[in-house]
Amino acid sequence: MIMAGAIVDVHVQIGDLTVLWPSACINHDTIIGVNTFISPNATLCGFVKIGSHSFVGAGAVIVDHCTVPESSFIKMIARHT
Repeated sequence: MIMAGAIVDVHVQIGDLTVLWPSACINHDTIIGVNTFISPNATLCGFVKIGSHSFVGAGAVIVDHCTVPESSFIKMIARHT
């Protein structure tokens, strides 16, 4: 489900049962695993991989070329490198 105001750039892969909340920003060449929640105003920069069954909190930033393991919990306003 892609909520109103979410931005999805080119070459993004989104797994089944994934929710992109309002104002989530998913940049180019990112892969999001199944059953994953990307909270409002979270930013996934380019070439990011988010493992399945993960949660990214509101306002969190995942930097370029970062891999987030499966079943991860990223707190709100966190920076993951």
